[in-house]
Amino acid sequence: MGNNEAIVSLQIDRLRMAVFVTACIYGVHSKRNHIALDRPLFPGLDEIYNWVEVPDHGVLLPEFDSNRLRDRLGPRVAELKKRQFVLSSISVDDLTEGLAFADRLLRATPTYTAVDPMAMIVMTYQAMILHGRQHASASIALAAVVVESALEELMFASGLVSGVAKRLDYTAPANRTGPATPISRRRLKELGFNGTINTLKTAGVLNDYLVQRVENLRQTRNALMHGGADAVPKQSGEALTAVRDILWLCTGECGFQLIVG
Repeated sequence: MGNNEAIVSLQIDRLRMAVFVTACIYGVHSKRNHIALDRPLFPGLDEIYNWVEVPDHGVLLPEFDSNRLRDRLGPRVAELKKRQFVLSSISVDDLTEGLAFADRLLRATPTYTAVDPMAMIVMTYQAMILHGRQHASASIALAAVVVESALEELMFASGLVSGVAKRLDYTAPANRTGPATPISRRRLKELGFNGTINTLKTAGVLNDYLVQRVENLRQTRNALMHGGADAVPKQSGEALTAVRDILWLCTGECGFQLIVG
């Protein structure tokens, strides 16, 4: 039983890494081509394929798994040949930049204080999948978790928490309304979602438009969790764009977007 649990845990970690890298590639592809993603997949433990890398031959799969993978991807490959999907094929340049983006985030992980950038990207990808399948409420709940965590990290990254070195630089904030005085970690915990938003706005890290969108997400999440008010796809779609812009600030990377129709 111990071995079984270890194997399942290992496979979950491998899938998480695969989803992270896929999300980075998709995100770069979407941003560079100014398109929404179309029917992205999310793998489960029943969709793991055995393979081996052989020098001079590439990746080889046993016949059983090769057939399973062909059944899974075959119809999608056929659709890519249609004229309306001419922009959907991922170019070598997009693939290369997507892998480089994933590598940059992984190398930067030790510099983050409150969050794991891989976790943020994976959860954003999951929120995108849920939105695409019209599970708006679940997508919003997950998007709110990402934004709240990213805002906390943004406090550290912006040098607004005492004792933590500033990770990111922001030039000439136009909407600063007060001094950006660092606060203690204890005070940060007391701020909550709304207090963190206001602090970042006062410091000029968030502009008024982004603050309003994040506030809309917060209110929608609260109505969902505390009032049982169901959400609609329009709201979860808007939430994804707010997540995108917060992640751009939090990571210092603006060359990706996880948006689906």
